[in-house]
Amino acid sequence: VMVAPSERNGKLYQWENHNPIVTAPRELVQAINANRDDTVGLSTDLNIDYTEKSGTATLFETIVDGLGATGGRNNALASFAGGLLFRGVDPRAVIQLGLLANANTDDSLTQREAKTTIESMIKKEIRRREANQ
Repeated sequence: VMVAPSERNGKLYQWENHNPIVTAPRELVQAINANRDDTVGLSTDLNIDYTEKSGTATLFETIVDGLGATGGRNNALASFAGGLLFRGVDPRAVIQLGLLANANTDDSLTQREAKTTIESMIKKEIRRREANQ
């Protein structure tokens, strides 16, 4: 299959679809996710009582559960990013994981606001590491 930007016999292949792919509206994504049953087919009882969770477990769950209620999202995202950086996660991965956690938040921050918060935490971590050298 030849696709752009492939070239054959001096001819450049180009995309014919001139309409860019758009991001699905949040309401559509929420409606689809509301109808999902992620536990279908699981033979394990998922009712396990974890009275004490590790900080790492909380970070993993934040990716899936989101950042929480409106009003604390920026702080939750900053804490999430800081926790990942503290554990040695690559800053590029921190950005992606932070954006994913934000996307899984019911009333998420704008992409721009989320990136600004995450990048602020990365800069803070860089300054902290430079001071400790």
